Amino acid sequence: MIVSQDADRGAHFPRRDYRDRPLPDWQTARLQLPVPTLPDLPGAEPAYWKAWELAFAHARRPVQGGTLVGNYVDTCTEGRLRLWDTACTSLYCNLAHDLLPAARSLDNFYRAQHPDGEICAELEPGGEDHEPWVNREALPLFSRRTGRAADLGRPAEVPVLTLDGFAPPLAAWAEREAYRHTGDAARVNEVWAALVAHHRALVTHLRHTSGLYVTDGSAMENSPRNAQLGCGVDISCQMVWSARCLAELAPVAAREAEADGRRAEGIAIRRAGTALAQEAEDTAAAVRGRLWDEETGFFYDLRSDGQRSPVMTAAGFWALLAGVATPVQADRLAAALQDPRTFLRHHRPPSLAASMPGYDPRGGFWRGSVWPPLVPVVTRGLERYGYGELAHAIALEHIRSVAEVCAATGTIWENYAAEADAPGRPARPDFVGWSGLGPILLLLEYGIGLRANAPLHELTWEVRDTGYLACERYLFGRTRVDVEAIGRSAPGDPLQITVTADRPIRLIMRVAGRQRSLSVTGRQEFTV
Repeated sequence: MIVSQDADRGAHFPRRDYRDRPLPDWQTARLQLPVPTLPDLPGAEPAYWKAWELAFAHARRPVQGGTLVGNYVDTCTEGRLRLWDTACTSLYCNLAHDLLPAARSLDNFYRAQHPDGEICAELEPGGEDHEPWVNREALPLFSRRTGRAADLGRPAEVPVLTLDGFAPPLAAWAEREAYRHTGDAARVNEVWAALVAHHRALVTHLRHTSGLYVTDGSAMENSPRNAQLGCGVDISCQMVWSARCLAELAPVAAREAEADGRRAEGIAIRRAGTALAQEAEDTAAAVRGRLWDEETGFFYDLRSDGQRSPVMTAAGFWALLAGVATPVQADRLAAALQDPRTFLRHHRPPSLAASMPGYDPRGGFWRGSVWPPLVPVVTRGLERYGYGELAHAIALEHIRSVAEVCAATGTIWENYAAEADAPGRPARPDFVGWSGLGPILLLLEYGIGLRANAPLHELTWEVRDTGYLACERYLFGRTRVDVEAIGRSAPGDPLQITVTADRPIRLIMRVAGRQRSLSVTGRQEFTV
């Protein structure tokens, strides 16, 4: 039965009213943000500050009379909130989580969640579902974009939303990243039920009898992959990753429940985490069994006729982040990123392999543009399989290209050309949004080399370059850290390090393939 639009919404999330912090103005906020210094990356620092300026310019409070419950960053979608954009934006807003709404932006989607767990991919400024994506006809699952009914290989329940209206399973990843950066365990428990309900709704409504997940191509609007799209490699891998993230968060949510005297709830959460970990393995096996092509060494979509699609797109790299690929398959995916016939272009990764018919060297939207949210998918995925050097190279390519374009045009763009330092064609300017990922998140993670694990009061600093590096006011949890590395004349020379932390932390230094662990309180100087 279809769930009524008038039924109680947000039942899986306890917050019903607006409660958020005042939004600071840009000039005030700038004095509190991390300050990176990278002389060896010309233009990176101006692009970094431009991205933050745009993020604060697009920070919004909910409109009066609506149902939104938290501040958010308007991601340039005609005032609407998109879960895909919001989840990606939260990844770098975590670095200023005391100033900007980071994961808290997702509260608006949990508040709008339907009783069966469905969340609309786009919300109107008042908190309502984007109307074209509501299944007002009460039909079995179908796409309003294509007009086609979805074939699940089984009888389908009638959903609240159309196929193109289902929010992607990215919220669990966003909450995992927020927890690792802030250490806010109480939030994990608060959002647990909403995250699991959303994941279960996607299992109910989108899971094919093959164990894969159907999609309609709305994630890559004009990609050649969409012609006969049945089950998507990206949505299927995202469901694996969602289940893995939930399984990782389950013990955190359970401990919070048990500490509050809700022992039965804690036990139920732990059991759910175990089941989700097994579900991830089962879905990953289905992806490997149905979507891997041994001849070309890549993961593809499944067409509506049950055959693998021949269209090679960057969607296949989700198999790295989600841990779907075997080590041998990961080797071949990494090789594709180093092959000029496919994904080794001036700026990686193009959304469509260069060898594919329809590849547009100017970008062409999803026919070759580099899309900022796919860059951390690729880099984090490569790191998972031990390709740290390649991940670092791709991240720096993106940082440099965004910086070059920002210097030439004065702004940050929705997507970028793969063949030159230029915006994609078409691409929207002043886009924040996900385009802050490169100049902010990747710059701090790869340019400076900082990664936080707030629950463990731990900061990893990996220094790969020989030049001067520094960052002031790096905040994770409630800890502020300043770091400085005095440049070396050669990679093998000693590195002079200064670290100042206002709370005790464990610092893991990684330099030239070696690792050293130190306890830091206050200001400390040492040589690596």
